[in-house]
Amino acid sequence: MNTTFIMDKVKEIIKCQVNNTAYWIWIDKLQGELISANLFVISSKNDFITKIVSQQFDSQIKSALSEVLGYLPEVEYLSHLVDCEDNDD
Repeated sequence: MNTTFIMDKVKEIIKCQVNNTAYWIWIDKLQGELISANLFVISSKNDFITKIVSQQFDSQIKSALSEVLGYLPEVEYLSHLVDCEDNDD
């Protein structure tokens, strides 16, 4: 199962659980990567989004990830820097 597929499915599940505004602000642009069988990393474009997502949506993300994978790996939340030229917001 590739990482893009996993994250797309996780987002699809969460989209049904939260309102549209919350989804588009906090969830839509998240990226995820299955680093190993034991670790899934969720990243966002800045520390603020990472903090909100990890505090407010952690249970939904873990539940969806468990549903998609059939088990729950450790989940880590990270921020990554976005080059201003690549920022389409």
